[in-house]
Amino acid sequence: MKKHLIATMLSALILGTVGVASAATVLNNPYNDVPISHWSYDAVNTLTKAGVIEGYGDNAFRGEKSITRYEMAVIVAKALARQDKADTAQKAMIDKLAAEYKTDLEGIGVRLKDVEEQVKKIDEKASVINFQGSYFGWRSMRANNGLWPVNAAHVDLIENFKVDDTTTITLEQEYQGVYKKGTDAWSGGEMNTTNTKFGQMFVQTVLGDKTKVKVGRFGNRAAYGMTYIGNINGAKLSFDASDKLKANVAFGQVWTDSRYSLYKVFYAKSAADYAYANLIESRMPYASVDFDYAVSRNTNVKASYQRTSDCNTIPGANYYEVGADTKVGHDFTLTAVGVKSSRENDNKGYFGQLLYKKAMFWAVPHSYDVFANYRKTPNNTIIGGYGGNPSDFYGDDNNSINFKGTTIGFHYVPKRMQMLTVFYMNGKTVDDNTNKSIFRGQYDFFL
Repeated sequence: MKKHLIATMLSALILGTVGVASAATVLNNPYNDVPISHWSYDAVNTLTKAGVIEGYGDNAFRGEKSITRYEMAVIVAKALARQDKADTAQKAMIDKLAAEYKTDLEGIGVRLKDVEEQVKKIDEKASVINFQGSYFGWRSMRANNGLWPVNAAHVDLIENFKVDDTTTITLEQEYQGVYKKGTDAWSGGEMNTTNTKFGQMFVQTVLGDKTKVKVGRFGNRAAYGMTYIGNINGAKLSFDASDKLKANVAFGQVWTDSRYSLYKVFYAKSAADYAYANLIESRMPYASVDFDYAVSRNTNVKASYQRTSDCNTIPGANYYEVGADTKVGHDFTLTAVGVKSSRENDNKGYFGQLLYKKAMFWAVPHSYDVFANYRKTPNNTIIGGYGGNPSDFYGDDNNSINFKGTTIGFHYVPKRMQMLTVFYMNGKTVDDNTNKSIFRGQYDFFL
């Protein structure tokens, strides 16, 4: 189908036609081959402004060109990401399009995340404050020789305040209600807890077309997050060297509320020792450099170098991480990551995962995936309280530390912006080879 016709249909059926006549006054004509007199001008400009369609690098729309199913799937994904602005009839039309192109949408699942990021940028420019990235979740977990069995409700509210078109201020507030049951080294029995904290607080601004800088307290996940995925107090420079190569440089101090974990890595495991960890974690210097290279449409390679400097009685160390993810056939994604530190013992870790399909809560209702992974993550390959896991949705971050074994699980999206996560981890501790297993069920609502 021709691009001109697609644009007109989507403008009428999805975004509506109210106010399109004023599009030309709001948005300058971005295409040299769609004159104001053309019958599709208003529709093309409206959808371009909304970020649903785009042209080519030479400022051409090429409306007579027939689009592929892949290109149509990307357009549908962008419409899905803006579904909250549609009325009931328009949402029904979007759902029909999503059903028609469901297989194609799943096939480009990794790249759809980039689409969502583009939509975020559009929304950030359109409003003074938004809550992109926020979520509410509930989880139930049972563990054998893991960190506490827990039922918990969690709200993670991320507020983005627009300063101007290039600068935002972000605050993250976390609220958690926890019910712990059982015996472990920290609670010693049944306990109810609630807590509120600031997770992140930083300013981010754009320096030129390809460079961004972030200053404050923010999350840092270098490469695949096998070494560290916690917060740091400091600064981060992000640079798009090309369409394929992205690089980040960060430095500051490790910041995490899992203070016991830093002490646990180097000292005894008794509960009494953890009280001194808060004297250590807030002053541990940290730096990282990481790269993300898109080898092809289906394959990415990531690498990082991270370092902690001497802090009190804790010696500094170097950490090296490298990995790759690639689509195998139409439905499978394979990920492999290795990490090594300069510490003397148990200083090598690895992670391998096979993922079938792709659950896309941000775009496709009823999408799902099934995954199986194996990891070995010694204490000496992880900084602080979090690491050893590309994502908390593929294994518990806390219980990934000092663990070697298998995780199997699935994700299911009953409705857009909602997701069910279930997984089971089974293996042993790295240091003393005792049995360790964790079962977790979790349901999240995303904003």
